Amino acid sequence: MRIRVVRILFCLVAVIAGGATASASQSARSAALGGAGHAGPLFTEALDLNPSYLSLMNSYALSAQYLLPATNPGSHGGASTYAAMASSYQLPVQFGAEYSRSDDGAVTRLAFAREILGQFSFGVGTLFYTPLNASMLPRPEFTLSATGIINSWMRAALVLDNSLGSLTSHGFQRVLTLGTRVSLDSIFALYLDPHWTLSGLETGQERMGYELGLEVPFFEYYFLRAGTFKNAKVPLSAAAGNGFGGGVGIFFPMISLDYSFSKTVQPLSYSYHNVSLTLQF
Repeated sequence: MRIRVVRILFCLVAVIAGGATASASQSARSAALGGAGHAGPLFTEALDLNPSYLSLMNSYALSAQYLLPATNPGSHGGASTYAAMASSYQLPVQFGAEYSRSDDGAVTRLAFAREILGQFSFGVGTLFYTPLNASMLPRPEFTLSATGIINSWMRAALVLDNSLGSLTSHGFQRVLTLGTRVSLDSIFALYLDPHWTLSGLETGQERMGYELGLEVPFFEYYFLRAGTFKNAKVPLSAAAGNGFGGGVGIFFPMISLDYSFSKTVQPLSYSYHNVSLTLQF
C-alpha cells in the first residue's frame, strides 16, 4: 500500500562474505563494474558508494548477497555481514542505516541525504568501527558526497570517504572519488570513477587510481557488465590492488538477480564470485 504523505523505503541485506574486510564491501553489480558506480548506485549500494544518492531512489527493497572466494591466498576465511537500510522520501531529508560484521570488526553506518532543485543531492554518511579483537570504543568517521544530474545522459558525483582520516590504521583510507555516469538511452551506461588516496597509503601503493565499468542492457530486462580497477580496495584483501570484473544481471519489475566474477592480479592473484538477489516494492 502506498502512503501519499510519507513513503518508507526499508531494505534488509544479508551478506555472507568469504574473508571480506570491514573497509571493503561490494555488491555483485559494483564488483562486475570493477568497483565503479559512484554516480549511479542501486538500492543499498548508496550507503557504501555515495550517500547522497539516497534521495534519488524511488523504491524499497529486500536484498540478500553471497560472496564466495574462488582462489584467495591470504584471505581471512569465512565471515558474515548483515546490513539494514531505511529511507524516507517525500520528506525533507532522506536517511539510511546499515550494520555489518566481519572477521576483523563491526561497522555501523548512518546516512542522510537531501535533494535540491530536482538536480542536485547532498549526503553525509557516518561510520562507527569497532575491532572484534581489540578493546576500543567505536570510532566515528564521515563520508561527504554530492550528486548532480547534468542532463538526461550524464550524472556526476563527488565522494570523500573517511574524511577525518582517523581509521587509516584499520584499513579505512581517506579517498576522494569523482564518479561519472554517461548513458545513451537504453544502449549502454559507462562509469568512470577516478580516485585519489589522500591518507593511509600502503607500502608501494600509488596515490591515484580508478574504477571503470560498462553496463549494457539487452532484451529489456537483462544486463551485461564488465569493469577494471587500479589501486582500489577490494574484498578478500586488506590491500589495494589492480584487476578486473564481469557479470550479468536480470532486472524485472519486482525482482533482480546479479552475478559477478572478479579477479585481482596485483599485488596478489586471487578471484571471487558474488551473487545478490533483490526484491523491489
